[in-house]
Amino acid sequence: MFVCMLAFTAEAAQNDTKERRSSSKKQGWLGVGIQDVTPKFARDHELKIKEGAYVNEVVEESPADSAGLKEEDVIVEFNGKKIEAAEDLTEAVTGTKPGTKATVKINRNGENKSLTVIVGKNRMRMPFAFAAPRAARVLVNMSERDIEGMELMDLPKQLGEYFEVPGGKGVLVTEVEKDENAAKSGMKAGDIIIKIGDETINNIGDIHDALSDLEEGDKVNVELIRKGKKNTVSLEISDERDDDEYYWQGHMPGNFNFHFEPQMEKLQKELELRMQELPRKHKELRRVESTLPGKEI
Repeated sequence: MFVCMLAFTAEAAQNDTKERRSSSKKQGWLGVGIQDVTPKFARDHELKIKEGAYVNEVVEESPADSAGLKEEDVIVEFNGKKIEAAEDLTEAVTGTKPGTKATVKINRNGENKSLTVIVGKNRMRMPFAFAAPRAARVLVNMSERDIEGMELMDLPKQLGEYFEVPGGKGVLVTEVEKDENAAKSGMKAGDIIIKIGDETINNIGDIHDALSDLEEGDKVNVELIRKGKKNTVSLEISDERDDDEYYWQGHMPGNFNFHFEPQMEKLQKELELRMQELPRKHKELRRVESTLPGKEI
């Protein structure tokens, strides 16, 4: 049995939203709809150049309109920054302070021109954004059944002190099933497992590691604390263990911490892969949005 809680810091999420809203007010706005110029797009539209940001719409009374930008212009440079794709222009414009006078170089009907535009204030409620939650934490209440008929739990620090466990670490036996190997060995609820064979036990994962190489019928000494005193029992290994049940714990990129039981291994792997993919997905999403007809900046 286990309990998993995926917790995101509410305050951090709220602050992130406020920061993005505040930053949107400081971002520049041009007033054009744009999309990527690709070699195929250039052939289809009979353009003389094969890269840049194609203007498919100019908003009336916008900075772009006032500067003389027109539909079918291809923006190739903005304020000194080369524009190879729509995303480049989006970054350049939104990163420019409103009120800034900027030079825009375009290709119009095969001819290069330079225009001067006064960047406006972002009038949209919020720019396109995608951000992973900050300081996320995955918490797992470590409780597990069916290790030779025992229900186990990682020993909380205060209980470690209460049971006078050396170092305060070990695994608490919360229940022992009748007629199972643990019960036959003499183990009881309330015992604290601190060593199996030569392996020191700090958590349930250590128990899996200590038992993983043993086969059916093998016996191993289990050192435990019972009522403040050390005791050792001989535990026989059964053939009912699940070979896939291996405890895993570690760290994820981006300040993600996780702590999983064996049953959560598949979820952990999937979550880790998804987190590793976030930067690439973020970039893809921004590029896709930039190529949509009518994308406005």
